[in-house]
Amino acid sequence: MVPFSPLHAFGFLSDEGDQTQAMKYCFALLRSCDELWVHGDWQNSEGCLMEIGFARDHGISVKWVV
Repeated sequence: MVPFSPLHAFGFLSDEGDQTQAMKYCFALLRSCDELWVHGDWQNSEGCLMEIGFARDHGISVKWVV
């Protein structure tokens, strides 16, 4: 298992106002994942909601971490 946090890897792009490019990178990496672990304040994060939708659309298991 290798944990990966798109926010920490690509957050600099969102800070620069380029969330579209950050999400493209995130989705490219998410395609190779077996699971998406969701925790924290995901309900209020547009990026998290997009990742969850992407995972579901691509048959990637979503785990809800409490």
